Amino acid sequence: MKIVAKITSKGQVTIPLQIRKALGVGTGDYLEFNTKGPNVEVKPQLQANPFRQFRSAKRGGKGKSLVTLQAESRTERGWDEE
Repeated sequence: MKIVAKITSKGQVTIPLQIRKALGVGTGDYLEFNTKGPNVEVKPQLQANPFRQFRSAKRGGKGKSLVTLQAESRTERGWDEE
């Protein structure tokens, strides 16, 4: 896949969506850059992020309050106190 991106005057580059999806990265994630001669290798630098699992999760339900969602989650996990 060949994609071209422009460098801004501040040295910033917007990483195209196809590349972000291929790397599995998004806002707030880190990338590692390694030079190999005239080439640069870019790899995701995955940090411990407890919310990563919810990045593409479906919404809990439109109009439900946080308290309701938490109660449903406790029930699903069997954490309800009896």
